[in-house]
Amino acid sequence: AILTHFNEVPKYTRCGNCDNCIRLETSGGDATRDFTPEVNLILHGVKTAGSSAGITKLMEVLTKTNTSALNNARAAIGDKHRKGPKFLRELMPLVVQAGFLQREHNSFDQQG
Repeated sequence: AILTHFNEVPKYTRCGNCDNCIRLETSGGDATRDFTPEVNLILHGVKTAGSSAGITKLMEVLTKTNTSALNNARAAIGDKHRKGPKFLRELMPLVVQAGFLQREHNSFDQQG
């Protein structure tokens, strides 16, 4: 990024020395993650809790409510990759940023 700022083109794709390059090597070159199952769970939670539900109610629905849609969404994540409530809570601002939800005060509303 700094080279492009000075209108220079790097002679390499990756340096192989920085934290980002090392992280790419250890993750097999996979720099992105697919959180579709987790986002699906969040969206089902919003639908179940209602669009006027606040974050506390939404987290309660995500972790404690048993409906077939929520149970299927949890199963899609699987025990091996299961993320806890803290992760789901941290993921919500990204879901809002991506335009899947709209945050109004302390509640969430599905878009589209």
